[in-house]
Amino acid sequence: MQQRVKPISNLMLLEQMVKATTERFSGRETPLDIWVDARMSHTLRQTSIRLILPQVHSAIGDDQWSLGLSLRNSLTGQSSTSIDGYLYHQAGRFGLIDATAKSAPITRRKDATDDEVHAWVADAVDEAFNGQDDTIGYLERAAEVELDRLSIVLRDIFEHYRVSLQHRQRIIERVEEAQAVSMYTIINAVAETATDDGLEPSAVDHLMRIAGDLPYSTDERCGADNPCGRVVHSH
Repeated sequence: MQQRVKPISNLMLLEQMVKATTERFSGRETPLDIWVDARMSHTLRQTSIRLILPQVHSAIGDDQWSLGLSLRNSLTGQSSTSIDGYLYHQAGRFGLIDATAKSAPITRRKDATDDEVHAWVADAVDEAFNGQDDTIGYLERAAEVELDRLSIVLRDIFEHYRVSLQHRQRIIERVEEAQAVSMYTIINAVAETATDDGLEPSAVDHLMRIAGDLPYSTDERCGADNPCGRVVHSH
């Protein structure tokens, strides 16, 4: 039997995301700019769009990370609709999707109203932005942790996240360009690999989500009882 789901308009979702974001940052002295990441994709099965706030950012060393939002929607209902936190590296022009700063699922039942969708978007936007302060803190911690067992760490990451051989090579090449390698270096290399030409949208999303998940395993992977080696994954 065909699943009965209510298609949710991408335009409606974006309009409500912009509205909720503008209201959240309404206390600014200057108007809020909202950019759309050029690496967007759209099919009936899945749409991926990421919004960037270039004026709202945090510094990690010399790097500026802009806050943002990542929208994933399916007009056919084949995948769930979600709004996650998104951090955009201004100089490198790459980003990571923070899956811990994410929304609760939205109902796709046939009788769901537009008002319910609007309320869900408003709550989802708040939840996504509320979680990004923690993410910045974890990125700062990752920048402090230099790796002395790089090959072990990379192998563990590649195996756990099922990174393809093609992407592994590109990540390794980028890591090797760095003078000193930290967990932050690996996170950036993974996120930058998502910008390579010719990648399928699913690969882009996968790499961005890996980059967004890695900061949270830094202390597990490089704690006092585990000098930057393998981590026992709980997910």
